[in-house]
Amino acid sequence: MATLGEIEAAIEVFEREGMRRTDLTVLHCNTEYPVPYRDVNLNAMLTIGAAFKVDIGYSDHTAGIEIPVAAVALGAT
Repeated sequence: MATLGEIEAAIEVFEREGMRRTDLTVLHCNTEYPVPYRDVNLNAMLTIGAAFKVDIGYSDHTAGIEIPVAAVALGAT
């Protein structure tokens, strides 16, 4: 439940402490459990990756395997 600004601030803390951005993976996660398909929004994962040039991932709370497979197809690591 972070804004892009909060994600940026967190990444800056890691970098200030010596971690390279290339060693980070930022996960997109929805706090609903289980998440209805209409609320997944994998575009948020793509936005995070593009905005911060980091590896992206998806923390899944949906039923089934369709959404995690789609996340991997979109670049989730």
